[in-house]
Amino acid sequence: MDTETIKAIARRKTTRKYLQRQITQSELETILFAGCAAPVAGNDWHTMQLVVIQNKELLSRISKAGSIGRKKASDPFYGAPTLVLIASEIYCPYPFHAGQQNAACIGENMCIAATDLGAGSTYLTGFLPGFEADSELVKDAGVREGFKTMAAIALGYPEVADESEKKMDHQEIITFIR
Repeated sequence: MDTETIKAIARRKTTRKYLQRQITQSELETILFAGCAAPVAGNDWHTMQLVVIQNKELLSRISKAGSIGRKKASDPFYGAPTLVLIASEIYCPYPFHAGQQNAACIGENMCIAATDLGAGSTYLTGFLPGFEADSELVKDAGVREGFKTMAAIALGYPEVADESEKKMDHQEIITFIR
């Protein structure tokens, strides 16, 4: 693998345990830039919202709500000091609701950028039912009226760094029709 981009993609892993040290503002801005460089349906960015949460009290409240109904009553953010909510307008002007697809593109760009910077990341959706059920908490978290959180990215430094690259042999799932 020759390019830095492909190397970052191959090194990207889900972080399950974070240090409590906050990522730098410069790293955060780079990660957010990467998210905002993602493709969004119709290039219609006004239908999306990113909310960066670093307030420990609010993170704790969201974690507690997000743990409701989960098999393990543990922190769904794995102790990450930063959480980026990715929300989409509930009403979408396209024939299909592109909010989830947009969130996936934005989130993956952010995860790859975090990896490239030496930070850890986790793409999250499991906490959403508990979080979205608490309308007051959603409001306190800064999600705009008429928007719904589609995913989130936990960010921070991994407790154990793993620079190994994934094996890229997935021939059993690739079909060529030529």
